[in-house]
Amino acid sequence: MVELRQHPAQARHPVTNDPLFDEDGNPRPLLPDQRAVYWDDICIGYASKHGVAFTIEVSQVPEWLQVEVGDLVEAEFGTCPKMTMLVDSDPEVRE
Repeated sequence: MVELRQHPAQARHPVTNDPLFDEDGNPRPLLPDQRAVYWDDICIGYASKHGVAFTIEVSQVPEWLQVEVGDLVEAEFGTCPKMTMLVDSDPEVRE
């Protein structure tokens, strides 16, 4: 199963460094407009209105998975302009 979840980074108080929570007790996100891409409960990348950055080589991501992630990102942010990798010596970009 492929899904977008809230980015795991949690906001912290600037003075005390205590984790921050909203009024419902949920962790307040550090990056509210960024999502983590999960495939079978494993984080394989991050997504935002700027596109997707996989933590694995794009060439290793099956085509059907790239399409499904792109569709999820478009539904969430209205666009998915590119898919790339976070770190690589020979970056791949799919426009």
